[in-house]
Amino acid sequence: MHWRSRLDQVLGLDLRSLALFRISMAFVILYDLADRSRDMQAHYTDLGVLPVSTLVGLYGERVYASVHVLASGSVALMALVFVVHAVSAVALMVGYQTRLATIVCWFMAVSLHVRVTPFLKMGGDAFVACTLLFGVLLPLGARWSWDARHKVAEVIAENRVVGMTTTAFILQICVVYWMTGWLKTGHTWADGTAVWYLLNLKPLTSPLAPLLAEQYWLMAPLTLASHALERWGAFVLFIPFFIPWCRLFAVVSFSLLHIGMGVFLYLGPYPIMCIAGWLALLPSEFWDRWLPKLRRSLRGESQNEATAAAPAGRRRGGAPRPP
Repeated sequence: MHWRSRLDQVLGLDLRSLALFRISMAFVILYDLADRSRDMQAHYTDLGVLPVSTLVGLYGERVYASVHVLASGSVALMALVFVVHAVSAVALMVGYQTRLATIVCWFMAVSLHVRVTPFLKMGGDAFVACTLLFGVLLPLGARWSWDARHKVAEVIAENRVVGMTTTAFILQICVVYWMTGWLKTGHTWADGTAVWYLLNLKPLTSPLAPLLAEQYWLMAPLTLASHALERWGAFVLFIPFFIPWCRLFAVVSFSLLHIGMGVFLYLGPYPIMCIAGWLALLPSEFWDRWLPKLRRSLRGESQNEATAAAPAGRRRGGAPRPP
């Protein structure tokens, strides 16, 4: 394979994977809004724990650029802002005016994060905002969308797109994990006890956490493996050999990491926020070869069962032999 072709494979993205990312990210936004709406008055209005006057005292008047800050004086206004955010997420999910919907979702995400910065913001919020910002420049509506069906989106014949934006999108995801991994320099990550301590942080742990924490022999391997994955795992995306398998390894490995976090720790929508970003990196081979092969194998099993139940003459492909 020519080096240029390898480079395109390493730095390119599949349009179907981008469509899956678009749909998944819209679902994440809706789930996050539903979760936040339960405490709308307490967390997002002047009647709650953080009035705008306090927020301005902490961060200055620049916070007024947030529509959530401007709507903080009324529960009804805040509910309207949440509804606008949700409607834009639905439009993003179905791919209606995809670029505009992505811009609105990005702006509303940043606005929301400004309102909750001191006490409710988490890493997943920044991850969503960053990926949506790059999504504005990516053809998210080129597949499986209202825009594509009605030929509103730009027509792209090939299933792959490569350029500066796809490169920046991939690097952005990698930087998140590189920074996370290299900033973990405490002795608990070196001696293999960090996961054990995490599983014993009572406010954050799920009911399943104590069961895993009792498996002391697993603590060091899990700590060292997760730390190594965050530091080095994303580098496999840039290996110019066995590119589809490297992509699949990265997507599955990091997805399993976040699934594990979600099962044993209460982190809200953070795990699915991160998994949604990784879905954009699924290789073209997943759609062109592996998924069809899986479907054929499943259909083949059912056909074999039907063939086994058919008369002998029909199994041979001819008419039944007369008596």
